[in-house]
Amino acid sequence: MDEATIRRIVDLCVREIRKLPPREPGGACESERPCDARPKLLAVFTGGMKGAEAALTELEGLRKNYRITGAASASAIRMFGKDRLAAAADEWIDGTENPAEACGVDGFDAVVFPTLSQNTAAKAAWGIRDGFACELMASALLAGRRVVAARDSVCPGRAGGAYAGMLRTILERLVAFGVGLCDANDLGAAVRGCSAPASAPVSPEPPRKPAAKGKKTVITASVVQDAARAGKTEITLDAAAILTPLARDEARERGIRFVRSDEK
Repeated sequence: MDEATIRRIVDLCVREIRKLPPREPGGACESERPCDARPKLLAVFTGGMKGAEAALTELEGLRKNYRITGAASASAIRMFGKDRLAAAADEWIDGTENPAEACGVDGFDAVVFPTLSQNTAAKAAWGIRDGFACELMASALLAGRRVVAARDSVCPGRAGGAYAGMLRTILERLVAFGVGLCDANDLGAAVRGCSAPASAPVSPEPPRKPAAKGKKTVITASVVQDAARAGKTEITLDAAAILTPLARDEARERGIRFVRSDEK
């Protein structure tokens, strides 16, 4: 190898070395630093009080495996305090001071609503995007991001009447949009299951366990709702089936009748 060739090789090496970022005194250069490879979650806090402490505890447990960025509505900060909410996250975006920045979902693997309020749920269910929380949910769904929300403050439980029916409709619409609903106590498990198909979101109400052998079947409002969605006009009951008052009200509102199997 002649001297001219060696000089060209040395010159090329020097040029490549100059492209590297400067090394800090006594430290590693930027390219040598370990990066945070944890999946990124955006946790959006709204004013839902029910199950809030359980949801915050679940989030703190998720930080072992996820990098969590927190953001909160003004009502959430008033109710819980910014310090308490920020303690469950690795970093913070102030949605009250900079809502435009808080509405971005790029770079996040999932968006989580640990304290979903009835107000935010109702707006999101009907496509209203006048606040950063419901805007974030809409943006995440449109971008194909996973959305998981604790339903505790929205789910009416066993309550009857028109208002409870409206809340169930809100939850059903969110599920139809692709929102995965869960109890606050199960938030961690729901987030870890974010790889589940979008076509199989969590149902608005907790799943019903099949009756054990020898036990009576309990017919709840959810059974009636499932029948109505399937286009049924009657539900067949076995002789030992128990009807809840809410199931009777739901059936009356939806025009579904109950028929005992021994009456057929």
